[in-house]
Amino acid sequence: MKKIWKWLLGILVIIVISLGLFIFKYGPNFNIYLIPPTPEKYGKIALNKMETIGLYTNTDKWKSAKEKATSEIKKATSIDNTIEPLTEALKVAGGKHSFIDTPSKSSSKENKVIYATSEVKGNILYMTVPEFSGNQEEAHKYAETLSESIHKQYYKGIILDFQNNRGGDMGPMVAGLSALLPDENLITFINRDGDKQYISLKDGKVSGGGSVIQVRNNKKIPKIPIALIINDKTGSSGEITALCFKGMENVKFFGTNSAGYTSGNVQSILYDRRVMQVTSLKVKDRTGKTYENEQIVPDVRTNNGVEEAVKWINNE
Repeated sequence: MKKIWKWLLGILVIIVISLGLFIFKYGPNFNIYLIPPTPEKYGKIALNKMETIGLYTNTDKWKSAKEKATSEIKKATSIDNTIEPLTEALKVAGGKHSFIDTPSKSSSKENKVIYATSEVKGNILYMTVPEFSGNQEEAHKYAETLSESIHKQYYKGIILDFQNNRGGDMGPMVAGLSALLPDENLITFINRDGDKQYISLKDGKVSGGGSVIQVRNNKKIPKIPIALIINDKTGSSGEITALCFKGMENVKFFGTNSAGYTSGNVQSILYDRRVMQVTSLKVKDRTGKTYENEQIVPDVRTNNGVEEAVKWINNE
């Protein structure tokens, strides 16, 4: 009996050691660490994550950027010292939309969700579509606020104001506007290898982009003129949500060129809870146009988007 217990104990020790070695080697890929990483190890892990998913890491420019960052990281005496060379490399790996963020402990208290506002004037519904970042409960409320505004009144045309919408979580934005969109693949994301991922809509539920959200009222609004207003502060997910309307025959864009962050990011959390956003996807709209951090150009370039939109809806 003692021999059996010794044998079992020996197997258990081997399993524990093997598991420890596995976690030590591969755990950082999933943000699991047995011991804190050195600054050099921290930097190497971040660079490897960039290389795995970055949109432009199959280029010679990336190879040079990685070599430079690796050299500088070897000299780092703290993790903070690695952030500057990592950020420089990240801009090569994913372009201008990529960044490293250090969340503030008080940020969740400071960032209050702004919900849509709406008003009907002259039989035209004017509605703001603000940026969104929040928890799941807030995401549902955001989407329902948009959806309810669309369904509660009669109007002959609608103005969707995306001005100053810097992005965030696009799931609630698309779901909230789903009554105005067809049930289909709205946007195509494409990675560096040509693999495709779709933002799709069905029965008021959006999937493939941002939080998976479904609104209660999924009844479609009969086709009416839809005017989208954008400006140079319409960015990231705000731009992608607007592009979900691109190519629809009853839609026209007004305003000025958007910010030009038309791409998809993949989030990676580092050891010290810094968040690395790596651009890994370009975007194609329903017209077939592909965007790689290009600006959306409005159909009508104007500094008076609302005024021009009203004229268009009224056939003036």
